[in-house]
Amino acid sequence: MRPCQLYCAKLNQRNARTCNCGSVNTEDMEDAELYILFQDLALTLLELMNPDDADIFVRFELHGENISKISTQFGCSKADARSRLRHARRCFFQLVVLALAPVKPE
Repeated sequence: MRPCQLYCAKLNQRNARTCNCGSVNTEDMEDAELYILFQDLALTLLELMNPDDADIFVRFELHGENISKISTQFGCSKADARSRLRHARRCFFQLVVLALAPVKPE
């Protein structure tokens, strides 16, 4: 997908998506809509997590902070920061599985 189309989709969020960067490929716009859908899902799942778990997960996975910096900010050892990150990842991935699991008919 062309980066300009993704930027336009993110910029306009759920408004009509227009782009003056050339011809718009329908498939690219569907990709942008899927990107926004998964971004919304991730944000919702992060909101469901314990705030400290979400914070360490976002710092490492999304902001690219290293364990040393995270351990300093949290005031803990590197081993403790790694353990907290593993726990946060596990929580996030469990929420992903629950969110994407098919609903069983009763």
